[in-house]
Amino acid sequence: SQGVITMPLPLGVEAHRRWVEAQQSPDKAGYLIKQGAKAKNWKKRWFILKEEYIFYCKDKSWPQGIINIMGCTLTEMSDKKKGKFSLQATKSVSKDAKWTGRTYYMVASTDADMREWMEAIQENSGEAQTKRSHTISIMSEAIQTQNGLM
Repeated sequence: SQGVITMPLPLGVEAHRRWVEAQQSPDKAGYLIKQGAKAKNWKKRWFILKEEYIFYCKDKSWPQGIINIMGCTLTEMSDKKKGKFSLQATKSVSKDAKWTGRTYYMVASTDADMREWMEAIQENSGEAQTKRSHTISIMSEAIQTQNGLM
């Protein structure tokens, strides 16, 4: 029987630059088990989070997929599998529109590891950054008021 030949994910110049940066200085990296889009089987993959992108691959050498996490929805799943969570992507990295709105199901090795991944993704997805900058502006107003500047 012949094996299935899978072609590497073609990366444009910008995506390739981000992939190299992600490998050199990831915001978070580690193994997660991801459910496949078509066969719905579970496979261990290496995930790298860098800024607003998650890259995942079989063997750390070349990405099989890229997820844009801006505005994504994260959900902790109550399931038999510990550490299971989902990420619904609102943006597509691919030209194929079917990946916009795709929900990725992933399982971390422990609940603690799952929470670390979810926190890191939330921080990089724009949501936490907006809240943080809002808090900073409120604090600076309070300091200026306290110092009699407002």
